Amino acid sequence: MSKLFTTVLTPLFPLLLILGVFLNPQSASVAQEKKPHPQEQLDTTIAEMIRLLQEKEHKKLILEFSIPEELEVLKQTNNVDALFDAFAKNGAPKLLNALKKAAELKPVMSEDGLVAEFIFPEEINGNKKMFFKKIDKKWYLQNRTS
Repeated sequence: MSKLFTTVLTPLFPLLLILGVFLNPQSASVAQEKKPHPQEQLDTTIAEMIRLLQEKEHKKLILEFSIPEELEVLKQTNNVDALFDAFAKNGAPKLLNALKKAAELKPVMSEDGLVAEFIFPEEINGNKKMFFKKIDKKWYLQNRTS
């Protein structure tokens, strides 16, 4: 059996693999239904952030939704683990509250479509606004209040 496999089937393996992909209609539909990254749309970005906060995945939230340049500065200047702990204790509940409210609102978009501003009817955690910035087709939470 092993001689048959190495002499006959091994050279045919790439062809069999290609035929399997093209002849299997389910694999073709999977390729067509590839889901976009959650950060490509603002509403799915907010929904994913809410999900991560509810599941207490604070570190993942910070690493994925902080503006990359700001995250690099934080990594270089601070104890990142202490930052994650402080955020989990103090910032996470406040951010969750603000994100839930933002999910109900329509943002004001910048002319270039790269900044979304949510204006809260009442202050939330001392802030009247929340900003998101689009960088390389992904939305990130922008750390500013005005």
